Amino acid sequence: MARVWLIRCGLALTVLLASQPAAVAESLPNPYDAFRLTEMAPDNQLPLLGDRFRIDDHVDEITMVFFRDHGTDPVVLILPDGSKWYSSRHPQDVQWESGAGFDQVRIESPMRGPWQVSGALRPESRLMVISDLQFHAEPLPQRIFRGETISVEGRFTEAGEPIEQRDFRSAIQMQLHLVSTNDENHNNFGINPRHLGDFLDDGRGHDVRARDGIFTGEIWFNAPSGPYLPSYQAITPLYQRTYEQSPIMLAELPVQLEVRVSATEGVPHVLDIHVDEEQLQVDDLVLRGDVEYPNGEIQRIDIRTAMGDRLRERIPNYVNGSFAIDLTLFATTTDGREIEATVATYDFMARQPEPAGPTDEELAAIRAEQREAEIAAQVAAERERLRKQRVMLGLIVGVNLVLVLGWIGVMLFRRRGQGKNSGKAKK
Repeated sequence: MARVWLIRCGLALTVLLASQPAAVAESLPNPYDAFRLTEMAPDNQLPLLGDRFRIDDHVDEITMVFFRDHGTDPVVLILPDGSKWYSSRHPQDVQWESGAGFDQVRIESPMRGPWQVSGALRPESRLMVISDLQFHAEPLPQRIFRGETISVEGRFTEAGEPIEQRDFRSAIQMQLHLVSTNDENHNNFGINPRHLGDFLDDGRGHDVRARDGIFTGEIWFNAPSGPYLPSYQAITPLYQRTYEQSPIMLAELPVQLEVRVSATEGVPHVLDIHVDEEQLQVDDLVLRGDVEYPNGEIQRIDIRTAMGDRLRERIPNYVNGSFAIDLTLFATTTDGREIEATVATYDFMARQPEPAGPTDEELAAIRAEQREAEIAAQVAAERERLRKQRVMLGLIVGVNLVLVLGWIGVMLFRRRGQGKNSGKAKK
């Protein structure tokens, strides 16, 4: 069935691309539009590392879709033995279709070993394989919140049967990456793939039993919000595979923290937690975590709305500095999904409160004192002015008196002198 599906998928893509190659090549805004033409995305691939890839013994058939810059020449395939294939020169059993911006090549029983591809490749190029080896992972929810932690299980099968060789299973490394769909309307536009976690079969953490063939990953979805393609990467000493699932939307956690910082010493700060009731059931929340004080002390927080707790916490106000609030949310979405998520750390600053100001009565008394002081100053200034006037008047009177007395003295002196002169004249 897988072979029939891939042939049908390849033919459909070939017909659609060949009918309008230039238009299709120019209408690919992100790496996954080409596969939406076939209405499904392949989930079993080989990783294309730049311009190189490796075909291992588990590959029965491969379909390669190379997207390249518009108007450039078709790619050239370089086989492990050094031989070269061109769009115009290749074995007859190899199907090769070229357009203005793509090459599609299908090969049955391809040569094992390292291959290379020469051309102006675009990053949306894919290497789809048909193989008896498959990885099956639980489907992720279509909508996941930032900070959410999800336990995911997966297993390998060969020819549809679980792999029983324990040594083989212990050599597998499984990783989950989120690949942005590069929608410019979202926060994850243009970011590189994010490695979110590993799948282990070691009986630790969320893995129930060691080496039982069930790989468990505890995935923390800590990445910018937006649409992603989940990509599982399997690495073993013999081969590498990439398995993809349907796109998911990573949404912002509908929880907001707000602290009303007290400006009065002894009056507590108040933490309010706002929850979007359209996305989470507010009457069935558990919030656990702590508040770290500037002096290193810890205040535990444990809120359970089903037990009647309010989404509010008082934080004692007896130390100044930077506070940090870390919470973990356990909730039920409005569509019934249970979630566990880490709320982004909330920081706030408490500063030394300003000294308490005077009361109205004290202000009235102060103003009365100020008025009395102003009146007293005015009275003193008036008294000083009058004193200066009196002094000035006294000086003026004194000076005038001296002048008058001096003038009288002069007149008397002159009159006496005239009397003597007249006496001498009579003699």
